[in-house]
Amino acid sequence: GVSRTTLGEIYFPISVAIVFALSLGRPALLFCIPILVLTLADATGALVGLRYGHTRFEGASKSVEGSVAFLVVAFFCIHIPLLLWTTIGRSETLLISLTMALLVMLLEGSAWRGLDNLFIPIGGFFLLQAYLPLGSDELLRRFVVTSLLVLVVLVSRRSTTMLDDSLLVGAFLCY
Repeated sequence: GVSRTTLGEIYFPISVAIVFALSLGRPALLFCIPILVLTLADATGALVGLRYGHTRFEGASKSVEGSVAFLVVAFFCIHIPLLLWTTIGRSETLLISLTMALLVMLLEGSAWRGLDNLFIPIGGFFLLQAYLPLGSDELLRRFVVTSLLVLVVLVSRRSTTMLDDSLLVGAFLCY
């Protein structure tokens, strides 16, 4: 029900099929968590952004409020399954969830014309696959770097000629 041009309904099943193919023969959570984030966090971010989104990103049709809602729901979509269905330690689970939620939020905020339906699950799959074998020290370093990149985006929003969506994708690519 968005008024902008989007191909999100096309990208959604394509991304589900790609993540399914990538996760064949691997733990089921590599499929379930990215699809859960796409389904719940993206929808929540869109609903909150439409209803309460007063602070718009320049260059994108997204809002800061929608991105914050996306971040919170994505965190729980990652954290709860990892806690319940893996033997990963609590600190590692927390760091994976926080870092992934921030990075996928950057992907979602910078996507246009429904491409977030493609970027979120595929990016989430590769991030989760990379993070699961890591220890808490490596995960902490990644979380600190990600947090600093998000902070740079927030601080530099008004002092640069770049549009906000470009800053978000730049922060993700810098990671």
